[in-house]
Amino acid sequence: MQTSARETAGYNPGMTLPLSGMHVLVADDSPTVLAAVRETLASAGAQVTTAGDGAAAVRTAMDTQPDAIVLDISMGGINGYHACRLLRLETTTRDTPIVILTSREPEPAQFWAERAGADACLFKDDGLAGLTTAILEARAARRRSTPVVAPHPARRTPTSDGDVLERLATLLDRELFKATILDDVSALAAHMDDLQTTLELLGDVLRRVIEAPFAALLHDAPPGLFALSRPDVPLEALWNIVWGASSRPEWAPTYSEDRQVVVPRVSEQVALTGLEPRVLHAAPHWEFVYFLHRGESLSVESLELCRLFAQAATLVVSNARLRAEAQRSALTDELTGVFNRRYVQGRVEVELERSSRTGGTLSLVLLDLDEFKKINDEHGHLVGDGILRETAQSISRILRPYDVLGRFGGEEFVILAPDTPLEGAVRLAERARQTIARLHPPGAGVQLTASFGVTVARRGEPDVDALFRQADDALQRAKRAGRNRVEATG
Repeated sequence: MQTSARETAGYNPGMTLPLSGMHVLVADDSPTVLAAVRETLASAGAQVTTAGDGAAAVRTAMDTQPDAIVLDISMGGINGYHACRLLRLETTTRDTPIVILTSREPEPAQFWAERAGADACLFKDDGLAGLTTAILEARAARRRSTPVVAPHPARRTPTSDGDVLERLATLLDRELFKATILDDVSALAAHMDDLQTTLELLGDVLRRVIEAPFAALLHDAPPGLFALSRPDVPLEALWNIVWGASSRPEWAPTYSEDRQVVVPRVSEQVALTGLEPRVLHAAPHWEFVYFLHRGESLSVESLELCRLFAQAATLVVSNARLRAEAQRSALTDELTGVFNRRYVQGRVEVELERSSRTGGTLSLVLLDLDEFKKINDEHGHLVGDGILRETAQSISRILRPYDVLGRFGGEEFVILAPDTPLEGAVRLAERARQTIARLHPPGAGVQLTASFGVTVARRGEPDVDALFRQADDALQRAKRAGRNRVEATG
């Protein structure tokens, strides 16, 4: 008497078979393999439908909506990878467990199967013993996962191989568009542009992808917002929306499990525009945010492209941030955080040339902390370093946004004041002197004072060294006159 596959597997009428009640679609262009897979799955209790090629598999899957799909890679017409990608785009099959069978090299096949959207890739040379387990594990994983995007719009069921091929052509066109976006974004990684220029270039790419307002939000102090696509509201309004979506004055949103912004407080600006910020991609120091009206959502294709863009742009933004940080490190004083001597001297050259061309004025202030060596000797360098930092911070707070503060060396600082006449620079120096005199650094137990030398560039004499010599001469006069005072020369 012939033994059936169920009997070989140890089946008895009282058992519940693992695939009982499941409808499984199997596609393979080899009748021998097709029969073997059918027998294996039927012995596990599955109802099996077969297809002889990829196009037939897509049509049958759309028509019958199976509980699981098994695809061979090498089939005539549409191969298993293409069929899998098409099925993942369809509403009725995008969450259906798909297992790919192959006799190709394991590692490349596994990689491309995952990229195509398959849940598992099994190798025919290993036999079919693991197929039932792979289907069950894929189904369990699919049931555990919660979709985080809106459903795909319903599509017309393909009625012919030509219809399936047309969809495949559309898919390939979309993949080409994605590849173009990735190439354009990746090319920016090699650019040596500043962060703002980099974000503007990214915006040029993004405008081909999304029409909704889209921005890059920087968490640095102070935080900033850069529009990456043409917003239908002003950038200032977008910033107000972001600010209003936070429970704190600075941008520090909280998130739900699906990374959507939780809005604890709604600003008046949000109420006026009806827009809400939604986080697309978050990094430690910045985020990509898009804005939609309440109740709206991006299409699945737009959201997929935006996520693809965000992933590729992450490297570009990170590189730009690293370059900016390297530039800051090269141009700033490590101890105090203000500009270093090299930067200030270069900036003086630029401002001298500009003032000579425009007829403006440029003032320079040199200041030196009085008796600083004595403070270092009596209280130690840690106290001295703290005094230098506190001095730099206190002076920075009284300067205009376009003034430049630098540490010129040791306890000496320099202030560059563009478009400022001599009398204005003297007032600035006096204010800085009074600010320093009010400082009481911990651990020093001394009264801090500073001496100041002020000068202004003479028209037609854009000489950096001469300007610094004039300021230094005035500074030395202040020291000889008893310190803690401002002297000027023009």
